[in-house]
Amino acid sequence: MRNKRLDRLEKRKEEAKKRLEIYHKLTIAQRIAALDKRLGKGIGAKKERERLAAVPVSAPVTEEKKVAVKSPKEKFIRKYRGKDEKNKIE
Repeated sequence: MRNKRLDRLEKRKEEAKKRLEIYHKLTIAQRIAALDKRLGKGIGAKKERERLAAVPVSAPVTEEKKVAVKSPKEKFIRKYRGKDEKNKIE
């Protein structure tokens, strides 16, 4: 018998993948409208709104990069990688 936690995790990953597929099929205007509906007109998702505004309207909507889920340790290493070299006093 499988662990319930693992089953729930797999189910949530599948649901997230489905939501992303639906989101990526939307046009730029539809994506902005979805943000406005969910969060309020011009409220929240500042970086996403800036990114969408930078895309020309005539540009085709392409698939977004896949984001791999990282462990907390990997996130920490990625965040602080190379910081010592940049801040090194010579």
